[in-house]
Amino acid sequence: MTLDQIDDRPDLFQVKNVIPDHLIKELKKLPLEAMPFSKQEWQDHIARRKLAIFPDSVLEKIQYAINQRQNQIGDFLSTKVTHIDSYFWYDHEGFTFPSHIDNPGVRTVMQIYLSDCPGNGTVFYQVDDHEVEDREDNQRWHYTGTEPPNLKRKEFEFKENTGYLMINNRRQLHGVPAVLGPSKTRLSVYCHIH
Repeated sequence: MTLDQIDDRPDLFQVKNVIPDHLIKELKKLPLEAMPFSKQEWQDHIARRKLAIFPDSVLEKIQYAINQRQNQIGDFLSTKVTHIDSYFWYDHEGFTFPSHIDNPGVRTVMQIYLSDCPGNGTVFYQVDDHEVEDREDNQRWHYTGTEPPNLKRKEFEFKENTGYLMINNRRQLHGVPAVLGPSKTRLSVYCHIH
């Protein structure tokens, strides 16, 4: 696994080669359209499925492989990582995600792309402090600038076994502006790092 800081702010990193190749190959054999799923909390209005994870499945093996990276991630971030919670997202036709800032309950997260879907990766934007309003609600941080935002900080390519690691803060505006067409899907694993 490699982690590379993308600019002078130490809160966003490019991640590569997290999942062993043999698990990626095993994953490609899964009939994703037929897999059991639920809706992701707070995201039930978008074209996203949260895939069910069964004992001894390739999804569980990938979860285990990610958790084996705790020390490496902790050393890189100069912190102690105690565990990593992972969810598998399968995005399908019509998926898009408007620019937003995650609420403060989201601290450090990593999203690893498990398939290729050119032009549909996560985009992080440059924002100034005056474009973010603090409110007394569950979301807390609200972007008030132009939509879509004018300046991109980093557009991550949706490429197999790559992704990003983000340390959340009030300037981490991001989203997926492209809309998935009928022949495109995105498979990823989203990880909360504790």
